Amino acid sequence: MNKNNTVNYALLIFNFIFIVIIFYFTLHCFVGERGYIKMLDLKDELIIKKKELSLLQDQKKYLENKVNLIYDKSINKDYLDELSRKNFGLIGVNEVCIFENQ
Repeated sequence: MNKNNTVNYALLIFNFIFIVIIFYFTLHCFVGERGYIKMLDLKDELIIKKKELSLLQDQKKYLENKVNLIYDKSINKDYLDELSRKNFGLIGVNEVCIFENQ
């Protein structure tokens, strides 16, 4: 046999293993648990959650304002009257009460 025709199998195996390792890590950079695609999904989810948070904060402010209307120190008598009529059906004999659904 000629020396030029001999194949260095150790070098071939090393190169093959090296290429497989590079492919493995490159693949996980894109589709792994912390990869690029997952990062894009998390960014979309973050935008959705921020919108939900904003809606919930607005709802909280609305409810806090309603509670402040019936707080002891600054009670709004008209609002308290409206609540008593709506929730307990307290109306006078000569009164007609019309409610709007909200």
